[in-house]
Order: sequence, then structure tokens, then C-alpha cells
Amino acid sequence: MAKTAVALILWLCIALPAVAAQPAKQAAKPVRPAWSELSPAQQQVLAPLAADWNNMDSTRRKQWVALPTAIQK
Repeated sequence: MAKTAVALILWLCIALPAVAAQPAKQAAKPVRPAWSELSPAQQQVLAPLAADWNNMDSTRRKQWVALPTAIQK
């Protein structure tokens, strides 16, 4: 029991300062492009996605923005 308590105390003395020394996470970057950054033409074509736009990650948004251009070719 005493060995366990000493081991626990020793572990806490080593682990806690290491955890406390980690830098705080930076605020997440806004996902781009934002709906307001799209041209009026893009907003018109992508209008069915407007309600879900804020829930999409950047990769998915860029794919949707590129799709009308790819279809026109």
C-alpha cells in the first residue's frame, strides 16, 4: 500500500507539471470559403446547400464551389 501511494505521488509530481506546461490550443481558424465570400452567381447555384454550408469542412466547401465550373467544361 505504501509503495503504491509513493508511486502515485511520484507519478503525479512528474505528470502534472508536464500537462500544465502544454500550450493552450489556439482558436480554430474559420472554415473558408464563408458563404459571404462566394460570388452572387456561386450563391445562386449553391443555394440548396446554404442551410448546411456552416456545417461543412473546408475541403467539402471547395469541392462544391469547384463543381459548377467542372460541369461547364
